[in-house]
Amino acid sequence: METESSISDSKPKEVDVVFIALFTGDGLVYLKRREDDDIEPGKWCLPSGHVEAGEANLAAAVRELKEETGITVNGNDLEYILDFSHNLNGTDYRVWLYSMQDSNLSINDVRVFPEEHSAKRAMEIDALRSMELMRGKGEFVLTEIDARIVREQIKNLTEKYAHKTARENAQKSKIRSPVPNVD
Repeated sequence: METESSISDSKPKEVDVVFIALFTGDGLVYLKRREDDDIEPGKWCLPSGHVEAGEANLAAAVRELKEETGITVNGNDLEYILDFSHNLNGTDYRVWLYSMQDSNLSINDVRVFPEEHSAKRAMEIDALRSMELMRGKGEFVLTEIDARIVREQIKNLTEKYAHKTARENAQKSKIRSPVPNVD
């Protein structure tokens, strides 16, 4: 006879994962999963990974960004966007999405670690919005969770960062503009 304890122990738990939308001066950074990866091999993904037992989600995002790209940040550099549940092949994931924009970074600043990924790429925002990325055709195919993020969040994120970049550029041009002589 099953007890309440054994029933609750047998329930599958959600696996916490973090995804980081890293916007550089070249575009949004994607990494290509190795062909022998156990989850969606050969597909492209944002820097992402599992939250370790006892680890805070933000700490996991900072750690995963470092492990997957070589870029070191602190928690203040990342912005929490949202979290959502997603079932992939019978596993329930709790996806925690963070973002970061640094127009001083380029795709050349992103390292590829061969034990995790086989390539890197910065995608222009217009290309990301192309539905071909999510139809499973061509060379650039996103993982299922990444395709969902693009469908549901990229437009909002890119508009937000476009406004931020425009403000920063306007401030820079004011600093560089010579002050006219008034006699």
